[in-house]
Parts: sequence; C-alpha cells; structure tokens
Amino acid sequence: MVTLKEAKRVLYEAGYNTVSPAQREAQKEYVEKKAQQDKHHYSRMILDRYDAIKENLTLQQHGLLLYLATCMSIGHEGFLCDDRGDRISVKSLVNKLGKTRSQINKVLSELEANGVITRVTEGKTTYVDMTDAVYICGKLEGEYKTVKLFKTHLHEKAKGLSLNTLGLFALLLTHMNWKTNLVVENPNEMDASKLVLLKRSHLTDALGISKPTVNKLMDELNRARLIVEVKSITEAICLDPKAVSRQAKKITFEELLDNIEKASLSPNNFKK
Repeated sequence: MVTLKEAKRVLYEAGYNTVSPAQREAQKEYVEKKAQQDKHHYSRMILDRYDAIKENLTLQQHGLLLYLATCMSIGHEGFLCDDRGDRISVKSLVNKLGKTRSQINKVLSELEANGVITRVTEGKTTYVDMTDAVYICGKLEGEYKTVKLFKTHLHEKAKGLSLNTLGLFALLLTHMNWKTNLVVENPNEMDASKLVLLKRSHLTDALGISKPTVNKLMDELNRARLIVEVKSITEAICLDPKAVSRQAKKITFEELLDNIEKASLSPNNFKK
C-alpha cells in the first residue's frame, strides 16, 4: 500500500501540487478577499507628510500637486504621464491648464522648494517628476495613514476644474473620515457616532480660506460631483468614493450612506 507521503511525492514529481482541505479553504478566502479590494489604479496621499507642508502652499499649488498625483504610475520612478502615456512637461501643463509658462513655473518653483516635485531638463524640454514626499504610487514602506486617489476618475474630473478648486478638494482629504468619507474635525475617530461634522461655515477657520472663496469652490465641487451634500444630515459634506477612499475594500456611495445611517448621526454631531 502506498503511503500518503509517497503519493504526494509521486504527484509532486509529476508536476502536480497537493493541498489539504484547510489550505484549499484558506486559498479560497484569500481569493475572495483580493476580489473585494480596489482594482482601480490609484495613487496615495500620505496624510502626516501632507499635514507637514500644507500650510506652506497656496490653493493653486495644492491643486497642481493633486493634478500631478493623478498622472503618477507604478514603476516609473516618479515620472508623470498624460492620457496618451507621454511624459508630463512644463509645456504640456501650460497647454492643458490654460496658464502662461511663467505662471506654471512660479507654482512649480514653490512645489519644488517644498520637496514634492522636481524639474528635469533634457535637451530643450523640461519635465516634471514627483518625489515620494507626499504622494506615492506603489508600495509604501512603514505604517502611514493614507488616502487613495482613484487616478482615472479624479483625472477626468480635474480637467474641468480650476487649480484653486482642486486645491480645496486636496485640503478636504485631510478631514475625510475613513469609514464614511464625511468631512469631519476628527477624521481618525473609529466610533462613527462620535464624529464631529464640519459644515461649509466651519471650513473658513479649519482651512484658513475666506468664506466667499469657500462657497465658490464648494459649489464647483458640487457641480463636478466630487462632493455630495448628504440630505439626511443637514449640510454634511461627503467626498465622492469613486475619486477618493481610505478603505482597503471597494466601497460604493450607497454603502457610505449605510455607514452614515448606522452611525445614527444627528445635528448634535456638528461642530459647535
């Protein structure tokens, strides 16, 4: 009689792989878990690093940096590429963003001074590359809180928005709760019922932006559907889960609303 060990050896030598029922179940669970994870291409904002530099930048600078983050790709050493796969240059930014070369270079100079981008001249062309100071695309060493940016969706939205509007959206990411995508004072709070919700009127103090500017840019984000004002909670601000997320698994807006409902939030949750 052939023993189990001998049978496994024969099968192995014949090119087969044997697994136990427990191993098979573990593999099944792994496949199911991977299937639930986001398959969108995304880059990530490293929140702690972004917090460290955000007060140094203007809205336009925040906006251009976010736009460039949607042009990142895995395995390209910080190279930024457009829709056609061409490398991002100062000239291409001038054409795409409707700014003069001097305007673009002024914004890029400040970003470069803060260590978040570099400019590389090859021949007559100056290219723009991203450092890993704030945004990354690929593996991140260490434990950091991050926000995913779903590049294709956000890039399409960004085409129709001003840099100031994109800049406000970037700043809102630092206040986005991980489970509900709601804009809050305490984004890392694990108990959703304890969230302190922020209204538009709170953003002036929270972000250091004038009220007229906040209202104008928030209206633009609303029209672009990058934010949604949740009707069940007066004036609560929810960020588009197709564009940004802090969760490992795919999540829909309907699921976000379920999370919000389960939290039993009320007007008492708003910042006073």
